[in-house]
Amino acid sequence: MKISLVLVLSLITLVANAETIKSFSVSKSNSKISEIATSFEIVENREKDFIVYVLDSKTDKFNRMAPLAKLISEDINKELKNKSQKIQGYHSFEEVQSIAKELEQSFPTLAKIEHYGTSKNGLPLFALKITKDAKKSNKVKKSMLTSATHGDELITVEVLLSLSRMLLESYGKDDRLTRIVDESETYFIFVVNPEGFTRRSRYAGGIDPNRQYPWPGNPNRSTPVKSIDSLMKFYKEKDFKGSIDFHAYGKMVMFPWGYTRDLINSSDHEHFNLLTKDMAKENRYKSGPISRVIYVAKGSSADFYYEHNGGSAIAVELGNRKVPHHTKIAAVVEQAREMTWKFLDSIVAL
Repeated sequence: MKISLVLVLSLITLVANAETIKSFSVSKSNSKISEIATSFEIVENREKDFIVYVLDSKTDKFNRMAPLAKLISEDINKELKNKSQKIQGYHSFEEVQSIAKELEQSFPTLAKIEHYGTSKNGLPLFALKITKDAKKSNKVKKSMLTSATHGDELITVEVLLSLSRMLLESYGKDDRLTRIVDESETYFIFVVNPEGFTRRSRYAGGIDPNRQYPWPGNPNRSTPVKSIDSLMKFYKEKDFKGSIDFHAYGKMVMFPWGYTRDLINSSDHEHFNLLTKDMAKENRYKSGPISRVIYVAKGSSADFYYEHNGGSAIAVELGNRKVPHHTKIAAVVEQAREMTWKFLDSIVAL
């Protein structure tokens, strides 16, 4: 009982202390847009402007670069902070852990939880591996699906929870999904950033987790936040052949590079271009290189994964909201379903 009480009090404190992040509109004519993209996070590329997220403590620095920027929101997560801890239709971190354990127990030959570390505050970092003979399998064709890199993008977690259950429950009933389970290993990491997720904050201790990865020409960055550092080591250990990092929102399916508008080598570009267009065929998501679909993003996961081993590193922006009304969750899952199965098909076909 004492442990539970301490945990509850800790989570309440974390939510109360979540970072305040503002959003601004910056004209595309701003001469310092490249500098802004390096120092801050551009999250949306609109017809005439960009939407930029700025940590409250860095507002002065941003205003010096973009004095004509228009403030859109004083706090992008105000709505989440004002709600009670439980949001209808969405699962807490403790519930996510329980669901993973339930799936492991219900499908003991197909599912296995693997821990790869703990977060800065001691929260578990884990993946649910799904494959035939999960307890002893070591297949070459491995892929990783991740969500909640940004802790306020709650819809991403619900999508991965639904897809993992769907994959398991379809085994032996659906030939396509059965083949995926038989011939590959899929690792579902439901919460990359538990610190942010439990606080309903985009960041981890004031740092954007998806700007923490090294990129070509900048391999010697200081050690990233613990959850990202552990994930990078896990990726290298497993040598995944492909990955999808799910974010929200924008309806986009993208590939490297993010750190530069230069294109990857022609054969890989053709592969990625065909794959993402096919993934976006049903849901009509926009596809293309990260830096051209949104803008330059230095330190993103897809660049690191691709540079490490040339794997199929995909970044997806789901739906139109980070936390859509609970009645809309199923629709976003449906947008992701066929797209994800096509991606896993491509791993099996390697």
